[in-house]
Amino acid sequence: MAADGAVNMLYPCLSVAALQTLCFTFCQFKKDNSYIDVMWSLSFLLPNYMIIGAKMALNQPIDGRTWAINACLTLWAVRLAYHIGMRHTGEDYRYVSLRERMSTRGQCCYYINAFLLIFMLQAGLSLAVNYTVMKVTAVSSLQTFAAATAASSAQSLLWTDYVGFGLFACGFLFEVIGDSQLTTHIANPDPEKGKFCKTGLWRYTRHPNYFGEALLWWGFFVIACGVPKGYVTVFSPLIITLLLRYVSGVPLLERKARKHPEWAQYEAETAVFIPWFWDKDAVPKQQDNFVNPDDKAAQEQTQSKIN
Repeated sequence: MAADGAVNMLYPCLSVAALQTLCFTFCQFKKDNSYIDVMWSLSFLLPNYMIIGAKMALNQPIDGRTWAINACLTLWAVRLAYHIGMRHTGEDYRYVSLRERMSTRGQCCYYINAFLLIFMLQAGLSLAVNYTVMKVTAVSSLQTFAAATAASSAQSLLWTDYVGFGLFACGFLFEVIGDSQLTTHIANPDPEKGKFCKTGLWRYTRHPNYFGEALLWWGFFVIACGVPKGYVTVFSPLIITLLLRYVSGVPLLERKARKHPEWAQYEAETAVFIPWFWDKDAVPKQQDNFVNPDDKAAQEQTQSKIN
């Protein structure tokens, strides 16, 4: 930490790479790279905790915004890690496919490729998405107490904080409720329930958990706009939104879902990402790549959350 109280972000960033290196070692011992999905959200906590720890070690005061945003981050991270960990039953099909392709040139090449293209790539993405919270953790207290010194009073929270925390709450509830409704649907033994969840939030968006995830990160960004140059972290929510909507989230799941005969109608009548009213009169597109409609595993794999 510099003499003026500014945080050196190098060590918090390196801590994420170190954490993912440990995760890589564990996953190779278990022969299951899916455990990285559990580590995804937890990797957001370490760099922020390190920044707070460094400030406390120097007896620097921590403001309310910093404590509040890190409490929200911790709530999100622990809940998501627990949710993913509880449903883990073996290596996910994505990592099985990657393992097979990376092993074609030998085990050594597999280890190198897996370390760089799975674990270090996820470490980089974690830092990029997390940077908006790290910015608040590093800068907010300096701003708050500098203003207090100048004006003899501190305005800890701004209107951007109230809007941001409100967006976080809405996004977090969307994610939690969506995951809960899907779990209930999958566990329902009623043969008439249909293969895809069409009740609750799933009636208004095909991916309420992904939408909630994106929304809560936009909430964090709005909070960051209350600190100096916090607006430059707009790339953080943009990255997670684009990943979920166009790369590793929606496209992967819907590519599998389109093979099921019930999907076409659900796709036609329900919004893909941003919630909207469902269209009961929608006409589905013709689908010719079906799987066995009694394949429960296919449905669960299709609508489960991927990270």
